[in-house]
Amino acid sequence: MMNFEIVNASWWGNLFGDAVSVDMPSVNQDNMNVIVSMNIPNNMDPDEIVVEIKDQQVRVYGKTGQQQEVREEGFYEKKVSSSSFNRSVSLPCEVDALGTRAELRDGLLIITMPKVAAEDKSFQKIRVVRV
Repeated sequence: MMNFEIVNASWWGNLFGDAVSVDMPSVNQDNMNVIVSMNIPNNMDPDEIVVEIKDQQVRVYGKTGQQQEVREEGFYEKKVSSSSFNRSVSLPCEVDALGTRAELRDGLLIITMPKVAAEDKSFQKIRVVRV
């Protein structure tokens, strides 16, 4: 999978005006959880957002659209709009996907993922018995 990052977004804003903003997801952690937060388009419904976790990476994507029709005598107008997004974030450690919670508050998506206990990689002493 290829990830692209816009380093200098000024040309993007000049091309599309102020309608496009580029922000980076925030990744924080404490002793128990990894927390990813990111802005989502305001018109998104939680049912239109997909959160996937695999191999120390979380992928969030969604698409929404609306359609408006006006029919009057001698006049017909149809407006169609849609928006979509797709973001992938590398995680600092393994997380428990089944214990993950995702909450959407005023356009801010907060994903809380419990950390998986790290395996003890140190040497373990094995008792030898005479047979």
